[in-house]
Amino acid sequence: GQQQQQQQQMWQQLHRPAFHRRTRRQRSAARCACNTPRKAPENRANARRTARRARQREAACMAAVRLQAAMRRRLACRRAAAMQLGQQRIADAEVCRLALMAEHRCVKQQLHSAGRCPAYPAVGSLEPWVEQVGKWVAVAGLEMAITHDARASCVRLLPFKVQRACVLLADELERALGPFAAGVRAAVERAFGNGESAHGGRMLQVIMQGVQTQGERLNAAERAERAATVHAQAVQEVVRQQNTHEIAAADAAEFVLAPGREGRLKKAWRQKLIHVGIQRKLVFVNAITCELKGVAGKVLEPALLAAVRDEVDKEGLAEFLRLPSPPPIRGRGRGRG
Repeated sequence: GQQQQQQQQMWQQLHRPAFHRRTRRQRSAARCACNTPRKAPENRANARRTARRARQREAACMAAVRLQAAMRRRLACRRAAAMQLGQQRIADAEVCRLALMAEHRCVKQQLHSAGRCPAYPAVGSLEPWVEQVGKWVAVAGLEMAITHDARASCVRLLPFKVQRACVLLADELERALGPFAAGVRAAVERAFGNGESAHGGRMLQVIMQGVQTQGERLNAAERAERAATVHAQAVQEVVRQQNTHEIAAADAAEFVLAPGREGRLKKAWRQKLIHVGIQRKLVFVNAITCELKGVAGKVLEPALLAAVRDEVDKEGLAEFLRLPSPPPIRGRGRGRG
């Protein structure tokens, strides 16, 4: 009953024409008292639409501003998270690096405490050396480099610890092999590929295969002596060929230069009159070889040689060997016809 009464009252309040008429009269009276003319219905509608559009634009602007602020906050959060993640990664990498350095230092210390790898014997059996190397590898802590899994894989595909052990073992084996290291490296690369000479396990495997298949080796000193003999023979052959070429070149040059040299020697002879007492004797001297001879190629007498020596001391060797100046050209003169 009460609910029906409330609904009826609301219905009566919504449909009271007199109340609405009185309200409109009061509103128009208030406008007239304020001297405010009422706008036309279409102007009021335009004003309402303009105000609504302004409110919509303002709401859109505010929404854009809020969206931009949210995007800036999101980007700032992302940048801060990325920066924090990068710093964390750098810190983790530094921790890993320090741990690896400490581990590598421990491995090096253990290797240093184990001493050097036993030297490879130049002659004799390899069995004692193999036993010594096996014990040394166990003491040095490089057993992971000679396992079946490590020897079956490429050195670049191994884990870091196994790869480090292989590289350290390869360095020690090269130092122990001495002059035989080059041959072992070549054998390893022929068998397993390029770059595998850094795999200490495979290097030791190749050496062990040589021991198992051949047993006692040839004397390394004899092989070195044979190699030295072959090298000396090759060098001697090269030297002989070089001497032959040089002699042939010298003969060819002599054949070409000999005629000109003989002509220059013939032109270099000078005639000199040397005073020996009250006599004057003719002497021939070569300006190039400083050779002396008498008339018709005779050997000079001792007195004449002494006179020539005095003349050279007096004039000087350059002046003595100089060509005599030609006589002045005599003019025709006046009255010559």
